[in-house]
Amino acid sequence: MASAESSVFKYLALGRAGTDKLKFACFGLFAQHTGGPRSLVQKVLHRVIPPIWLKPAILGGRQLLIKPTDWSHTIIFDEVFLEKNYDLAQLKFVPDLILDCGAHIGLFSLMAATHFPAATIYAFEPNPNNTKYIRQQIAKNSLPIQLIESPVSIEAADRYFWKGDSHNSRLLEGGSHESIAYRVRTVDLPAMLLELKPRKLLLKLDVEGEEEAILPRIVPILPRECAVFFETHAGQEGWERASGLLSAQGFSVRQTNMRDLYADGIAIRGV
Repeated sequence: MASAESSVFKYLALGRAGTDKLKFACFGLFAQHTGGPRSLVQKVLHRVIPPIWLKPAILGGRQLLIKPTDWSHTIIFDEVFLEKNYDLAQLKFVPDLILDCGAHIGLFSLMAATHFPAATIYAFEPNPNNTKYIRQQIAKNSLPIQLIESPVSIEAADRYFWKGDSHNSRLLEGGSHESIAYRVRTVDLPAMLLELKPRKLLLKLDVEGEEEAILPRIVPILPRECAVFFETHAGQEGWERASGLLSAQGFSVRQTNMRDLYADGIAIRGV
């Protein structure tokens, strides 16, 4: 984990004005980046430090709500704004439809809406700990993002959903899981794509393992002009399966990050 001083300077650079920079400095000072048991000081900070509104320069005046002492929030914030895992400048087309599958607290949706204001955007997120933040992001910035409080899959069905930490909640396979999960109704993503018929699609697929079932079903029906930011969860084999599916359909695929069993990548196909 980076020192408090280096964190402050990293985040300070994201603001564009005096007050904004001060908020980012405070965010960097208290941002937590590890899970597991908290120290007494961390427990106190988690209780007393409220969520704060930040205004990254890249959002052109729009604001985002985040809790500095929630490590699930800061991990995703770093992926979006520091590590730039979702570099929208790589797209050579303007999407008419954006699907944010596994929207977490809405940071990707917020950035995508800033870059592509005319696009229709759906954010899929079933975790109520996250959706309360998404609703506030949408309201504060007056964005026409449509929040769907369900996970995506390959059919509309009742499944069990484990909340876990807010950045790794996921659908569970088979059986009964009442003691650790709750029931949700999934969205049939292939059917939705066939219904919406996008000509130019931007898809983010971060669904904690469900991509293994989803990608084989949707890749053949994706539009010609399409960009997919995706994460796989089964090590190198999982990455090769996903990238192979996309490459076979004419996508240019690049891995952007690998950590333990998890790989991030982008696949782009255009005219």
